[in-house]
Amino acid sequence: MTGPVLIAVEDGVQRKRLAEMLLAAGYRIIDAESGYRALELLRRRRDIMLALVSLEMSDIREVDFIASIRAAGIATALIALVTHEDDTRLKRALAAGARDFLSLPASPLRLNVSVGNLLHHVMLEHRLHLLQQNSGKIIDIDDFVARSALMQHLIKAARAAAQDMKPLLVIGEAGTRPELLAHAIHHQAKNAAMPFIPVSCSATLDKDLSAGQWLRDIGKKLHAAKEATVFFNDIDMLDMDLQNGLLALLRAPAAKHIRLMASASASLAGRVRDGSFSAGLWQFIAQSELEIPPLRTRREDIPELVERILAQILMDTGKARITGVAGAAQALLLQHDWPNNHAELEALLYRAVLLSEGPLLGVHDFPQLLQNREETVHETGPENDLQALSTQPSLLALDESGHILSLAQMEKELIREAMKRYNGRISEVARRLKIGRSTLYRKLEEYDLVEKPAGG
Repeated sequence: MTGPVLIAVEDGVQRKRLAEMLLAAGYRIIDAESGYRALELLRRRRDIMLALVSLEMSDIREVDFIASIRAAGIATALIALVTHEDDTRLKRALAAGARDFLSLPASPLRLNVSVGNLLHHVMLEHRLHLLQQNSGKIIDIDDFVARSALMQHLIKAARAAAQDMKPLLVIGEAGTRPELLAHAIHHQAKNAAMPFIPVSCSATLDKDLSAGQWLRDIGKKLHAAKEATVFFNDIDMLDMDLQNGLLALLRAPAAKHIRLMASASASLAGRVRDGSFSAGLWQFIAQSELEIPPLRTRREDIPELVERILAQILMDTGKARITGVAGAAQALLLQHDWPNNHAELEALLYRAVLLSEGPLLGVHDFPQLLQNREETVHETGPENDLQALSTQPSLLALDESGHILSLAQMEKELIREAMKRYNGRISEVARRLKIGRSTLYRKLEEYDLVEKPAGG
């Protein structure tokens, strides 16, 4: 998880000591000096992943603090803090919903074990919730992360577009996943019971597929679509002949009752002006437009995106030892400009999870971001600075067009990266990747990496 840990302790010395121990372990911290301040933060900061709550707050001495938190509808995982384990309030706190307790003063080991274990359970529960939520369910418009004003505006416009059957153009840079938004809009539209039919316009770049064959295939799909939604992904990749051919198909009677959607990586108005995109096709498909803001303009959405993506990756990979992202790494993620947006964020998190020793992802698990940052800082620095940067490990997780690599390609790059990082030591590489030596040798040969090993 990526959210902070709340320390709600009245005693300033104890509060500071707990904070220092958790900060040293890589957690992000916010604190509260009173019961009412803790309640306010828990109500307002829904990103708090866990709270350490003292039962000895003078401003709420006459009430059961944990019960008050639960009565307010706050489900945050809680650890009760006491000075005496025989305190009757502790029994009531555990009965009211505290997940664990700590006796103060607590040792760093006891504190980290309690916090780490509870965060691990919270993560597992969150992954189970995602699994149940995603089982047979298409993403909904309201499922998009929208803490930023830009995304809130987009979600409002998307809801309106769902009720309007006019052709829709979704504009989004590489990696913003416009097809997800288009599918979500279809899911809430009047024709939601009909199929959502995606069409890849980048397929026209395949030298083995003729323009005539592609247009014939599209004609058949439009004829069979009836009242379905047909989504032309990357429509700006069509050449002028294909644009004109597609426009003729869309104007034909067979396409009269379909809901048309398309995506482009940038506004098509400039392309129309310079003559590289058909004015007729643009006017036909862009009767309504939505633009997905890139991540660099909506940084306040990144923490929750990281949380969701990380939970999904952990569910897919079974890497239960990872419990979250350390504060310094979170700051690094927030500073990056994400030229490939959501796809790049997902790829880097996937790589970090596979190579990290855990339990928290640290800055060293994102060497590409560190390298980019250092190259910016030392751009005019001495030559040895640049040489040092050249030794930073890197991993290409996206292809040249900004699309995520296949699992096989990513596995090959991970093995290459591990061989480089651990100087070709087969035993160490196999241990880090959690595979047998014989499996590693087989994959080295399969991916033509046999020249890399320097010894076992």
